[in-house]
Amino acid sequence: DKAMCHLDEWEISNALLSSGTSSVLARGSGPDGQSWLVGVSGDYRDETGVRSTLLQNASLSGSGTAVKGEHIKDPHSGESAPAIASWAKAPTAAWSEVISTTMMIMSKPEAEDFLKQHGPDISAIAVYPSGLQINYLIHGSW
Repeated sequence: DKAMCHLDEWEISNALLSSGTSSVLARGSGPDGQSWLVGVSGDYRDETGVRSTLLQNASLSGSGTAVKGEHIKDPHSGESAPAIASWAKAPTAAWSEVISTTMMIMSKPEAEDFLKQHGPDISAIAVYPSGLQINYLIHGSW
C-alpha cells in the first residue's frame, strides 16, 4: 500500500505490484485495458477450481502451510492453524494480507461468520483438511 503511494506522486494510474509469492496489489487496468489477470498459486487450485482471478484497484494475498509448514499458530491456544491454505481479495494489500492469515486460524464456521460480517468488498478461499479429503470455503467472486 505504501509503495502505491509513491506511484501516486508520479501520477501512475495503472500498475501491478508484487510482493513475492504471497501478495499482489493492482491499480487501474492491465495491459489489455481490462482488469489485471493474476494466478492463484498453491497446491489446492484443482480442488477449489480457482486458478486465476481478476484484480482492479484491489489486492490478493495468500497464506498456507506448503512453503513454511505449520508456521501460523492460533494465538489463543498456540496450536497450528486449522486451515492449510487461504487466499483473500480486498481493497488494500494490508487488508488482504490480514484476512488471508486470519482465515488460517479460524474454523470454517468462524470464517463464514467473519466473511458475512465484512461485506461484499472481500472474497476469500480457505482450505481445510478433512480426513483423506479436502474441504473448502469460497466466498465472493473469483
